[in-house]
Amino acid sequence: MTQSIPNSFSMDDLQDLLKDAKTEEETTASCPHYISEIEDSDEYIHAIQEYVVKALNDLSEPLESEDCMVVHKAIMAILIDKMIAFHSKGGMELHKEGNHIPGMCWERDAGKFQAMAVILGGISVGDKDFMCDDD
Repeated sequence: MTQSIPNSFSMDDLQDLLKDAKTEEETTASCPHYISEIEDSDEYIHAIQEYVVKALNDLSEPLESEDCMVVHKAIMAILIDKMIAFHSKGGMELHKEGNHIPGMCWERDAGKFQAMAVILGGISVGDKDFMCDDD
């Protein structure tokens, strides 16, 4: 529960806020510094989802709706490109190690991400969408 903060503070108001405030140890004890420290898989999934949603909300807050969608699409395009590179590099490394079947699987996944990029390029999110391939 959040406490409302008055426009002006008296010394008593500040002391009351200090009494109710959690210490840094209490705050960080319930939330690991690194998400990778979470061992419970459900808790890990929840932490990842919260992290991503918070980041997107923080990024989107100052934007108008159409600009927000263009930014979200650009994020998707960049992430897809990163996944293509990651899976392509992984496939090549596996081939170098002589692991040809897993290498082909990784390269096939890179191709799936390439298909996503093509599909994303054909989806318009408004008049300002400079990434849309369709006229």
